[in-house]
Amino acid sequence: MLVSQFLSKIRIRASQFGLVECSAPWSGKMPASEEPVLFTILEGECRLEVGDQPPQWISKGDVVFLPKGSAYRLGSSADAPDQWVSDMLKQRSIECYTLRQNGGGDLCRFIGGLSTWDDVARSTVARILPEIIIVKQADFGPHSRITDLTRILEQEARSPREITPLLANDLINMILHEALYTRFADETLRRALLITFGSPTIAKALMLIHSTIVQDWTVSSLAQRVGMSRSAFTIEFTKLQGISPGQYLMNQKLEHAAHLLEESGLDVGLVADRVGYASMPSFIKAFKRQYGASPGRFRRRFAEQAQMDSQA
Repeated sequence: MLVSQFLSKIRIRASQFGLVECSAPWSGKMPASEEPVLFTILEGECRLEVGDQPPQWISKGDVVFLPKGSAYRLGSSADAPDQWVSDMLKQRSIECYTLRQNGGGDLCRFIGGLSTWDDVARSTVARILPEIIIVKQADFGPHSRITDLTRILEQEARSPREITPLLANDLINMILHEALYTRFADETLRRALLITFGSPTIAKALMLIHSTIVQDWTVSSLAQRVGMSRSAFTIEFTKLQGISPGQYLMNQKLEHAAHLLEESGLDVGLVADRVGYASMPSFIKAFKRQYGASPGRFRRRFAEQAQMDSQA
């Protein structure tokens, strides 16, 4: 399955969009709805809580997509005073696309929108997408247009025109496609989806695994999320993929770690934390078993090879 074929079925219609500028302490809460939500952080960082999942910190350049319209809370901290987003929206005029919440502390700016699925997307890919998809800034490749798209969307919010709602709808869809292409374009997921597209439960589990490596998935939590017993899920997953779900989870964590070691300047400890390893010795042991070298040695080899290639 080509990723472009998958993405061609994904289309949302932005019902509301805007630029939000908040200074700590602040928060915004949204109840569960049927409207998917997309936003990207332009400056600063904030704490994201979605349903019963563990909180995550998101920062500049990160893109978040909530396909199911799950209840969520964004804020400067866990104890910041709560405010409903719907109440904030009532305070602005229809022609204004900027919201501000001034607490006097550190600034966070983000832009995004509430949307609805079009009919084709609702009946096809929307049913297997996970509850939350996060694409970190470091995950976008050098050829991504995500920065240009968010910059144009911000310009439209700051200086709205008659055509702004139409352009915002297209820009939000392009940002969504860039984010999903980045998250789901790897060959491993492509092959896995091709095998499992006839099994929505396993396809959904794959989407959950690849939606955010930071989520500390276990076989039991995946099985519970897709509505299967642990044993039945393990049997079906292994039958379709050829490896157990536990092995698949570990492989994905280590592949993501290798990517971060190659493409980011994060130290090894932060890489281990980013992919969900609480123990450095466990991470180093697993990485060395998978790649035949310690994380530090792996990074040095990659840098040496890159330097040789640039001089060739």
